[in-house]
Amino acid sequence: MEHQDTELIEAYLAGELTTEEKAAFEARLKDETDFRKKYQAQQLIHQGMKGLEAENFLAQLKHWEAEAQEPGPSEGQLIPGWVSKVGIAATILIAGLIIIRLLFLSTYTQSQFMADHFSQTDLSRLKSASETDSITSVLEQVQSDCEPSGYLLTELSPSHPAIPYAALVIGECLLKNGAYQEASAFFEVGMQHQQDYMEISIPLYKGYLLALIGAQAPVSTIDSLFAHPPASAAPGFLEGELKQMQQDYAKIDQP
Repeated sequence: MEHQDTELIEAYLAGELTTEEKAAFEARLKDETDFRKKYQAQQLIHQGMKGLEAENFLAQLKHWEAEAQEPGPSEGQLIPGWVSKVGIAATILIAGLIIIRLLFLSTYTQSQFMADHFSQTDLSRLKSASETDSITSVLEQVQSDCEPSGYLLTELSPSHPAIPYAALVIGECLLKNGAYQEASAFFEVGMQHQQDYMEISIPLYKGYLLALIGAQAPVSTIDSLFAHPPASAAPGFLEGELKQMQQDYAKIDQP
């Protein structure tokens, strides 16, 4: 996707897009913050390259070339002046372009973090969800339209075994749709009722963590949650997925 966006931006800057493609491109610039940042960075690079063709730059090169026709370097001068000037100019320009590109590529956004770490849970792999009829029937209802609608809190008793699973399903649907604040509330409900269902504790914890990050909760809150994973978390999760999430979270360009 990164490569495709770069090619698309280059085509736009070069005036190679059709009218329809140009309209779609400009709509993305207006609606997508990340894409707009990519465009702005690529535009700087494009302008820098165009600068190589600028009339005054070419005139300066000709001036330096004329200097080359003068007698060679004086004693103690190892490099002719025009060579050093061209080299310095080219180095500065190339270094500037590289720095711009590196800064652009080093930006790691919240949307990238979500894309890297969010995936909906396969409930068929959770033993209790697949073996308990009362849980299965509830999940069929909440999975059909993925709407919270207060169902979880008004229709189920506090001790109903389906609560953590239904909370997980609704929370992940909200998370997928970008409703991070609402999602965090459902994950929190699920975590409060999952004590006897250890296999669901990790999906609920991970969902709650992602929802808070999406909602841009304070860094201190996120760090505390990273530091206190469920007691049932396996070493593989702690040293693998969770550790990677924490490292990636630290790279996010915080607002």
